[in-house]
Amino acid sequence: MDISVVIPTYNSELIIDELISKIIFKNELSFEIIVVNDFSDDNTYQKLINLQKKNHNLKIVNLKTNIGQVGATLCGLTLASGNLIVTMDDDLQHNPKYIEDLITEINKSNCDIVVAKWGLDETLTRNLGSYFFSVISSLLVFKSINFRNTAFRAIKKECKQEFINFFLSRYWIDPRRLNFKVSQILIPHSNQTFRPYSSFKSRLKLALKHLVFDSYLVHLLIILYILNDVFLTGFFIVSFTLIQYFIRSLLYKKRKKVLVSKKY
Repeated sequence: MDISVVIPTYNSELIIDELISKIIFKNELSFEIIVVNDFSDDNTYQKLINLQKKNHNLKIVNLKTNIGQVGATLCGLTLASGNLIVTMDDDLQHNPKYIEDLITEINKSNCDIVVAKWGLDETLTRNLGSYFFSVISSLLVFKSINFRNTAFRAIKKECKQEFINFFLSRYWIDPRRLNFKVSQILIPHSNQTFRPYSSFKSRLKLALKHLVFDSYLVHLLIILYILNDVFLTGFFIVSFTLIQYFIRSLLYKKRKKVLVSKKY
């Protein structure tokens, strides 16, 4: 198998058929499309069943509980058999015609992972939120603040298992945290039209979970706040590290349970 396209989806009955129909390749590449239905409460699953009758290369995973975009993406990755794996959103903001640009870049640059990016083209609130989150998360992993992390990416098959293992216990996928060569390309981006954007509150909640439980932000704040007391600093750092480990373990177990019991 040359290409696997992994799509986590939630309540996309109005657009999922259009998305699937647009995933085509100019070259004679063998490909599969893996759609992970993240416990949608509309007719997305039935739409996928009907689409599968006309698309022999479409695989469906129907989750019995909602595990979020990151968890659903990792679930799809476990089934991917392609030499290159592309992940993308379900709402056509990531236009399938640019999949081949990702493939070309990953082959040309000899990198392990390619992430697509675009300009800030949404509402002022979302743009500011995305920009500040991008800057802070980049600084915390000592990476360039010019990098914009998105869910439209291509991954070499050799990276798949390490990618899954690491991010199963994380709230946000940032491939720069792994020991892989990561590149980025600029592509056009479309606005979402068929359903409301995620709320500022939900985006803020996800950002805080990532910064608190995925990074060392709290450790840094502890050091800065009580720098003059070594023993107290050590106590709080160790205590919070144990809390982080506990939270990550719960997240890992929840997602792992779903992965083991996934239904086709």
